[in-house]
Amino acid sequence: MRGYAGHPGENHQSKVEIAYKRGVTPEGNLQAQKIMAQVFEPCPANWRGMGKVPDSGLKLRHKFADYDAEVAFDIKPEPAIEPKGCICGEILRGVKTPADCRLFRKICTPENPVGRAWCRRKAAAPLITSTANAEKNILLVKIRF
Repeated sequence: MRGYAGHPGENHQSKVEIAYKRGVTPEGNLQAQKIMAQVFEPCPANWRGMGKVPDSGLKLRHKFADYDAEVAFDIKPEPAIEPKGCICGEILRGVKTPADCRLFRKICTPENPVGRAWCRRKAAAPLITSTANAEKNILLVKIRF
């Protein structure tokens, strides 16, 4: 999937497109969705830049509690705090663009990210990478599975 966040002054549109139209339908993989619904249920989740969003996360259903690390271990994640001067949360929400950020391309680069609009290429399991085009005020987010 590809997500585009356009500059508010352009056409006021953000969109998500299917990048692999030959293998993915707008409905998605219905068999996989059925299995996911059997194993997981919606729960509130904390999202960097947005805070807690109801039903935006997934947790194992009660019948799978024996496999749930949150049940087996006393896990208390620390709150996500944006570094000073970082506006990644606003960029990821589409409220601001990379060009609005004082750190963009100066201190904050793909090789040395300050916030999470960029993800380190050498991270243990990079799932999201972003490419920003300040001239066109576009942030391209690629989600890899």
